[in-house]
Amino acid sequence: MSAHSADSGILWQGELALDWRASAQQPRGSREVCAYLRVLHDSEQQADAEAGDALLHAKLDLALAWLARQQGGSLPPPVPAGLGLNAVRWQSATPLPVGERAVLAINLSADLPCELEFAATLRQCEAAATGWQLTAELAFADEAQEEAFSRLVFARHRRRVHQLRGEPS
Repeated sequence: MSAHSADSGILWQGELALDWRASAQQPRGSREVCAYLRVLHDSEQQADAEAGDALLHAKLDLALAWLARQQGGSLPPPVPAGLGLNAVRWQSATPLPVGERAVLAINLSADLPCELEFAATLRQCEAAATGWQLTAELAFADEAQEEAFSRLVFARHRRRVHQLRGEPS
């Protein structure tokens, strides 16, 4: 396990569409995942852009939204979930074997839907009131992918802390 274990803490909680795929398929390339995570991070930030930059960003956002809509395929229904620096925790109706390695497909945004795929190992499977609470440790393809994921999780965590304090994010 890396420096941040699967139970090192969930920093963001909400609902995510995700799917545990036990097949031997390989996750998408790191470059695509990193690019999407950076775009999603930037789109969730309130940037102080100049008028020209704001227009360019609006056009890019629109193009990305259209592209995402054309991606096709249906996403699994959202479930209560949480994100840590290298872990995902979610509710499931069925248990999974601890130690199983698979691909975890996650959609991190309803506004810019894109199914990201990460290699993962199931670390916990505990009975819960509504089924099972599962925790998987993500195995990032490279340092850039891990950094992009961490930036997004930290930004969401900071925004939530600001909201709880009543401060503008």
